[in-house]
Amino acid sequence: PGSHERLALLEQARGDPSAARRSLNRAIELAPQDPELHAGLALLAARGGDLSAARSSLQRSLALRPQQPALRDFLEELDRDLGEGRRCLQGLRAGHHPGADKRGRR
Repeated sequence: PGSHERLALLEQARGDPSAARRSLNRAIELAPQDPELHAGLALLAARGGDLSAARSSLQRSLALRPQQPALRDFLEELDRDLGEGRRCLQGLRAGHHPGADKRGRR
């Protein structure tokens, strides 16, 4: 798994986050009990805007090694962001648009 993890770092530095995620996923296949790999995948997913995947990877990392306060904080932050995103989507589906109350008023 170490070579896949190093490759993921190189791919990320090269600006290819998709390849980096594939390499980390391969490393996780080889070492599924490694919390560091899951945490790394969470960071890549979050940077790419895939907050649900980031949350899932963070939960797996914390399940494997619960004593990671920084990751717990990150998970709480993701939960807040995901909650806000869901509320916005619900509002849009209900026909409420940001700033709708301000339209027509000057």
